[in-house]
Amino acid sequence: PPPTSTPPPPTPLFDFVSGFQRCDLPIFVVLAIWILCEGFHGGRFNNRLPAPACREQRMAKPNPFQFLQQVRDEVSKVSWPTRNETAITTAMVFVMAVIAAIFFLLADQLMGWGIGLILGVGR
Repeated sequence: PPPTSTPPPPTPLFDFVSGFQRCDLPIFVVLAIWILCEGFHGGRFNNRLPAPACREQRMAKPNPFQFLQQVRDEVSKVSWPTRNETAITTAMVFVMAVIAAIFFLLADQLMGWGIGLILGVGR
């Protein structure tokens, strides 16, 4: 029998991710360093505020009773919609959902017809 060739073993570096290439590793390293240094919210090593100033800006934690009282005060400030506004808004959501469904149905039918015409499928 002819000798069978075995495929080379997979490389262990990030083979579990489909399409991940070895050349992408530096991009992820740079991204991780950027998130640590600058980050989305100023980062860990940001020099905008010194560490003591950051600690001073923390608010004191209220006890549970004070917290619930503050929540109640904030909820009372909310401008809640009336029953009529809620009904109108709900109806508009349903109307827009139906319009979107009809639009995408027609777009799908038109694209299917056009692709069938181009490829000659179903003749």
